[in-house]
Amino acid sequence: MRKLIITIITVLCFFEIKAQFLCDFLKIDEAKIIVTYELTYVEDTTNPGGQNKEEMLLLIGDSLSCFMSSGKYHSDKMWKNGEWQEMITKGVVSAPANAMSSFQYYIIKNPKQSAITVFDAVFMTGSFEYEEKTDIFNWQTSTENAVYQGFTIQKATAEFGGRKWVAWFTPDLPINDGPYKFCGLPGLILKISDTRNHYIFNMISIEKPAEKMPIEITDKVRTKTTKKKFFKVEDDCRENILGNAKSAVNSSNDLQKIAKSMNSKNNPLELDRK
Repeated sequence: MRKLIITIITVLCFFEIKAQFLCDFLKIDEAKIIVTYELTYVEDTTNPGGQNKEEMLLLIGDSLSCFMSSGKYHSDKMWKNGEWQEMITKGVVSAPANAMSSFQYYIIKNPKQSAITVFDAVFMTGSFEYEEKTDIFNWQTSTENAVYQGFTIQKATAEFGGRKWVAWFTPDLPINDGPYKFCGLPGLILKISDTRNHYIFNMISIEKPAEKMPIEITDKVRTKTTKKKFFKVEDDCRENILGNAKSAVNSSNDLQKIAKSMNSKNNPLELDRK
């Protein structure tokens, strides 16, 4: 079922992909550390046993970091190498499995500016960016310790986005960062999950790039907005997905599949939408 949904989304994104045909990339830093996380998440609360998994990357540079899905990272590489352009020219709208992703955002953390900037897109609507401060987390640290993949880790808790979170960070790596927007602890966050286990990030590897690895984002015009307004656009699009889909897909069968797919996306990481 998940493969079917990914295929549908790929077809829907075809016209957005064409719009990016001439898109360049902007280097914002160079990765010195690559942290790979496995994200396990429940997309549909009516099917709590139906967990999805996706590999996510935290690219840490000298002045900032970028969090994105591994699929988006590989898709971007395909753009730079001209592979997507060649596929589109041939009328191919599918992509290799490692270049598929349910998450199209870049999350940039800039410690010097105490800022988190999110670049994201809403289907058939446009690209957006909004900013938050890094002090949005009111962490409560605990003396509870454990060992995870050879690292000593320490427990911390916080509330964010309508969920209660339990994080495990390592003082062995004094990096104020972690997956998604999470940051603000005196060590790299290796594990974090909400108390309902709907979103679970587990570090699976930490490495230094074997060669120079630029941290890049697509250099495109984005509408600057607030998180609240972005969430409204995103939620409105979901509610009106049938109307949006009609402009891209003619088959009523496809429309039904699209509607079913979008209706299942009812459990965003951030539940606070207003």
